[in-house]
Amino acid sequence: MDHRIFYSCVKPCEPSALQPLKFRRCKSSQVETPMSLGRDFKAAFNGLMSMHFYHVRTQQTVVRRLLSILLTQVNGLSFFYWNSPSSGPGGRRIYRDAEHTVLQLKAYSVYSLTLILNPNSLSMLATLVTTWFAFLWLTPGSTQAATPTELHWPYSQIINYEEELLYEDDILGTDVFNCFRRFEDPSNSTVSAQWVRLAYHDMATHDIQAGTGGLDGSIRFELDRGENVGVGMAESLADFHTLQTSFTSMADLIAMGVVFAYPACGGPFIPYRGGRVDAIVAGPSGVPEPQQDLETFTEKFKNQGFNATEMIALVACGHVLGGVRKDDFETIVVKDFEFFNQIQTYDNAIVTDYLDGTTENPLVVSKNQTMTSDLRIFSSDNNATMTSLASRKVFDETCTNLLERMIHTVPKNVTLTEVIEPMQYKVGPVRLSVSNETDDLVFTTWLRILDAPENLDRTITLFWNDRRGSFCPSSGCSEPVSTSQTLARTNGFILHGIDAVRHTFQATVNSTTSISKFWFEIDEHDGSEKVVVDNSGSGYEIEQDDFLVDLAHSFITFDDEFFTLTSVTVRDSQPSPSKVYIQTFDPITPDELPFIPEVGIVELLLDSNIAPKSGYVFYSTSQPLRSDMTYFDAHAEFNDGQTISQQFIRIRELSFLDS
Repeated sequence: MDHRIFYSCVKPCEPSALQPLKFRRCKSSQVETPMSLGRDFKAAFNGLMSMHFYHVRTQQTVVRRLLSILLTQVNGLSFFYWNSPSSGPGGRRIYRDAEHTVLQLKAYSVYSLTLILNPNSLSMLATLVTTWFAFLWLTPGSTQAATPTELHWPYSQIINYEEELLYEDDILGTDVFNCFRRFEDPSNSTVSAQWVRLAYHDMATHDIQAGTGGLDGSIRFELDRGENVGVGMAESLADFHTLQTSFTSMADLIAMGVVFAYPACGGPFIPYRGGRVDAIVAGPSGVPEPQQDLETFTEKFKNQGFNATEMIALVACGHVLGGVRKDDFETIVVKDFEFFNQIQTYDNAIVTDYLDGTTENPLVVSKNQTMTSDLRIFSSDNNATMTSLASRKVFDETCTNLLERMIHTVPKNVTLTEVIEPMQYKVGPVRLSVSNETDDLVFTTWLRILDAPENLDRTITLFWNDRRGSFCPSSGCSEPVSTSQTLARTNGFILHGIDAVRHTFQATVNSTTSISKFWFEIDEHDGSEKVVVDNSGSGYEIEQDDFLVDLAHSFITFDDEFFTLTSVTVRDSQPSPSKVYIQTFDPITPDELPFIPEVGIVELLLDSNIAPKSGYVFYSTSQPLRSDMTYFDAHAEFNDGQTISQQFIRIRELSFLDS
């Protein structure tokens, strides 16, 4: 099966008669470039082939934005075609017209995108994605150093996953970097502004006296209310929904959006704590509306936990970004969209322009004085608060404080984590599998290190001890780094000016003696003392090796549809389990409000097609692949009541097998 992309340059087509793409085959060893691309773009196009995106929603976002730029700037360019597994030539196409491009992309199945950006497949689209970053990435206007920390392993699931989203992953940073505007939205509102508005409207259900409501994800059940008007609300929820897990709520992701929104537009980094719990029904009404009087505004903010002075400042901090859409408030604005702040980056001009009378904020200067809510709020203390905020330092400190309070306003029965800081040394998922080639086990993990000085002589070595018997020397068995990767600066690390390198290890482990714990040793080879990374002296312990998710025998296959073959192993010295199953979690298939993830149970059966090996027997299942954002927990239950589990195995960890 051919999974490559075909493309060509064609003559401009009339919007009224869209022409499908004519295509030609591109050799797997060669990536050619349409002649109509500019020289600089062409050079980047040919030169970058290394970046891959493992999350479908990021792929969709990146591709939509890239196409928007190309289709509006390159005359007559129509150059995308690819096969989906279920369609031969004549299948999915993208057309010249930018509007139809958006519609076509939104209709694309997860499967085709997963296929194209498979790390094992050469694809034109992967090149385009990398080109887009190389061509367009601009460093945000401000960085703020986080304080790297060291946490004891094993990490809690919330800390582990949300630290990844906050710092290492490119998902949320991609959506808002350089204060991006959502190009599908004719209002030209920034994604950052939409995320901030969503977070405040979700938080506004809080009742400080009762200790109920707050940032709890109830907003997804409240979009039918007039106070929550605007397409950006549903669009923002769609931005977040694929990142949900059983332990990371929609509410956490909404709060995290604020953390990314401000630095992406040149503003401060907001400290973040995780652990919010999603509401399952709508909360009470609580969002102030422009036509309401000052007394109503003051009372609503008080109920949310903010006094009159804080109300003024929080409105100013919130209205640094965004504006008013005529479709939503036709009695306020004349144009399709009017910004609060003339500069669509983070700047206290929202304050200084108001004070010197040059503001164009429609909620201050609208001819419909009933709707000039910002004017009523800003002037409510004779401009005393706004005058104090004219100092950029005061403005930044005030906004950081109030926005942090806003995203941490939760029901009283919810306990949040400590502020999640980047880990100085972070250990990746630990996987043990039965080797395909030998009777040994294959052990894989990685170590991520922050801000290590450049040193080409540095070596990093993995060490481990036996679990049973004696195979390794007293100093431990060892294995050098397999690969090292500098993480692309398209993530949260860039907001803090942090460099991160991930060192991956793949070690062969004796299947009889197995492995009990591991650690790392960093040698700079410059006469300095070696650094031992060993979990504060205890080593990184592997809890058990009796029940394993066997990645060496688990695959994603391409037939008429996408399937996953998932295999687990049970040590044959164990009694046979009474039940082996996986619990799947799929946040991406439900692609409509209220975006509630789907959870399923799939039983695995003893697999007679795989002979027992290395002291293990195999259980397997084959099922359709619904999205590469799905993860699963694997469980083996025994008659004595014992259950052994392996948690948070992501589909993207499975290998791709072309059938």
